[in-house]
Amino acid sequence: MKPACERHQQELLSGAIAPHHGDQAQCSDCGSFQAAERSLAPPEDLVLRTFEKLRPVLLERSARRRGIYWGLTLAGVFSFPIIIAVNAGMIWISYSAIERIATPELAMASASLLGVSLLLTLSVAYGSLPLLASWGLQLRERTP
Repeated sequence: MKPACERHQQELLSGAIAPHHGDQAQCSDCGSFQAAERSLAPPEDLVLRTFEKLRPVLLERSARRRGIYWGLTLAGVFSFPIIIAVNAGMIWISYSAIERIATPELAMASASLLGVSLLLTLSVAYGSLPLLASWGLQLRERTP
């Protein structure tokens, strides 16, 4: 094989030149290489046909993802007032209990500390919901 033919074939494989360009009419090596490359190359509409076949599956996954998203959103919205009420009750009970034993200032300080820690816990819990949902969706998509 001539060095020019080898260079031409490398350019064809890398996509640097168009497939019907070159010296294939004069050289049998280039002509046979181009015929083999044409028969082994994927069809031009392979990606389009693949997406058309996958469209129903992708639409179903998208609908399922939206359902899970809205389910988590509604669960968060409905549970938020209950969690706030429980936290407020815990803070009030701890304030009342500590006030009976110690001074009102100490009770206020400990209730404030409890309130801040509950607020931090609530923030972490609600902030992790999207992350947990994302992990759950990825796990669900990986398992058949």
